[in-house]
Amino acid sequence: MSNATIRNSDPHNTVRTLPKTIASEKKQVTTTADRIVRPAEQVLITGRSLASIWRDQQKGAYPPNVRIGQNAVGVRLSSLMAWLDSREVITADNVIPICPGAARGRKPATTGRK
Repeated sequence: MSNATIRNSDPHNTVRTLPKTIASEKKQVTTTADRIVRPAEQVLITGRSLASIWRDQQKGAYPPNVRIGQNAVGVRLSSLMAWLDSREVITADNVIPICPGAARGRKPATTGRK
């Protein structure tokens, strides 16, 4: 049985495709197997930088690392997907304007120099 047949026959198998702007080639992440995701792939999946991922791990707001070797760490895919699903979805109802009533764009040019 090929992988394509398995993906189509299993209704619980979820396949997420990453945007082409992030990945150089079309990549698919199968979210049913609980595998370890290395930091470079975490950047592709979440769209966040390594520095912001590290900061959130230090605060405890990101899934913890799992040591997979002497100098290698990763995150369990199941905990990463659960973290992504727990993030708030932005809609027009829950957006708070930073500076309501402020004019957008460039300031008008002055007529003379000081």
